[in-house]
Amino acid sequence: MSERMRILVVDDEESLREVLSEVLTDDGYPVTTAATAEEALVAFEADPFSLVISDIRMPGMDGITLLERVKALHEETQVIIITSHASLDSAVTALRAGAYDYLIKPFEDINLISAVVARAADKVRLVIENRVLVEKLKSYNNELESVNHVLRELAIRDGLTGLYNHRYFQE
Repeated sequence: MSERMRILVVDDEESLREVLSEVLTDDGYPVTTAATAEEALVAFEADPFSLVISDIRMPGMDGITLLERVKALHEETQVIIITSHASLDSAVTALRAGAYDYLIKPFEDINLISAVVARAADKVRLVIENRVLVEKLKSYNNELESVNHVLRELAIRDGLTGLYNHRYFQE
C-alpha cells in the first residue's frame, strides 16, 4: 500500500520538510515536498496525492486555505496539519475544515509522525476499498435488475408463441 500512496509535504521551513521527507521515505512512502502552498497546489492539480501534510502558517496561502482547495479538488485526499504548541486552537479549526489529524511542532517523538501517517494511510486504503465495494454493489444491482426483467418476461409470456399468457391477464 505505501508504495502507491504518495505524500506531499508542504512547509516553508526547509529543515522541517527534510525531516518529514526522511522519516516518511524511511517508512516506504514516495514523498514530494513544496516550500509554499501555491507550489503545492500546482503539484496537486497536476497529479493528486493521497495524503498532504501541511504547515498551518506559511507566507501567502495558509494551510487552512490549502486544505480547503485540496478537498475541493479531491475529496478523498487526507490532510494532516502541522501546528505549533502556541496555536493549538488553529488545529481545531483545521479539523473542522476537514483535516484528518494534526501534528504539533517541534516534534517530541519522530515515531509520532509515522503513527499519524500510518493511520491516515489506513483511512485512504479504507476509502478506496469502500469506493470499490460500492461500485461492485452497483454493478451487481444492475445485473440483478436485468435478470429480474428477463424472469418477469418469462413468467408472463408463452415460451413458444411469445404471446402474453394467462398470468399476465390475471395481473
